[in-house]
Amino acid sequence: MIGHPHDHDLDLADVRVRNNSSGETRTAAEDSNAPDRWVNWNWLYWDSAGQSARILGLGGGVDDESLHPWRGYRVWTEADGLTLIVP
Repeated sequence: MIGHPHDHDLDLADVRVRNNSSGETRTAAEDSNAPDRWVNWNWLYWDSAGQSARILGLGGGVDDESLHPWRGYRVWTEADGLTLIVP
């Protein structure tokens, strides 16, 4: 679980991830399209108004594409030793 560290909305596409083993950094879009993806970019959050789980993600078929303050997100990784960079 992660929280959004800012007091304003942020597009998920602006988030980056760094693989500390290789030293490589990717944008969310680059990693999402990579054959060896490091992060599952479909994150779950709880919509208290609708009383249901929702999906934050990139592109169509998701409920939202922006991180929001005061919301927690469940994130799954596909690799070890990652650093999530929320600008």
